[in-house]
Amino acid sequence: MGRTAVFLVALVLTVPAAAMTIRGAGTFNCGTWTSDHSAQPKDLKIAIETAEIEQWVLGYMVGHAAESGLDVLKDVDGSGIKAAMDQECAKTPLSRIDEAADRVILELFARMPHAAKN
Repeated sequence: MGRTAVFLVALVLTVPAAAMTIRGAGTFNCGTWTSDHSAQPKDLKIAIETAEIEQWVLGYMVGHAAESGLDVLKDVDGSGIKAAMDQECAKTPLSRIDEAADRVILELFARMPHAAKN
């Protein structure tokens, strides 16, 4: 069951972009994520945009977790997600935020204890 669940989640997350329309902050590129998170001190506009993007990512990941029926976010907090997104966006600054979030959530699914069983 464990490998099957991870496979199904991977399959859902790798469906071509044309099959699913993304709206909101997920359509921004990773360059926006990186520049917003490195801006010091933040002005109000950047602070609002940063919060919007972070909340979009968390909601996107919760949606994937709910769809899978697996509590992949149980032991991860918002700071951990932010750090993983920082790393992913630093590696792929031209990716869209939803693409980077997909890679982070796939990593979280792969780290679940059930992934090593079966």
